Amino acid sequence: MTNRSTDDSKPGSTLPLYSGEWIDGGAHFDGPFTAHGRVRFRFDEDLAFCEAEGPFNAEFFEGLTRLSGVIRERALKKPPRGFVVSYLKSILITPESIGAYRVFLNGPRNATFVAYVITPDVEGRAVMLPVLKGLWDESEREYRVFEQLEEATTWARAKLAGL
Repeated sequence: MTNRSTDDSKPGSTLPLYSGEWIDGGAHFDGPFTAHGRVRFRFDEDLAFCEAEGPFNAEFFEGLTRLSGVIRERALKKPPRGFVVSYLKSILITPESIGAYRVFLNGPRNATFVAYVITPDVEGRAVMLPVLKGLWDESEREYRVFEQLEEATTWARAKLAGL
């Protein structure tokens, strides 16, 4: 089963229909400056699916760090062992937000791997991918980058089967 993605720029794009409710990150982004970027999460058994839409600033990643505590609370019975993160529209990150993203990546976690989905038409892909790969390498969590959600989900489910 599928339902439409939140990425309206790609008519006909689909995402798997996941169990449970989406957790919208907007309520967790408060502070003196407006957070730029949107995120939402959904859990499907041992996987957490995330849709993130940039561009992103430091306030976004600070809010995401707070949101990760809410996600851990919601997932206490069965924490996700892996993530599938789909970037929509833009993956641009302001230079001053790199440190805040690093803090988020290196914070408490249960997941052992992440499948990142970044289609070729996502703004900033060519510029940001080398920077992000460096940050992801620092996090010491296994990851792989995909251009299609279906491939990423297949890889993530295979990783779960091998754990």
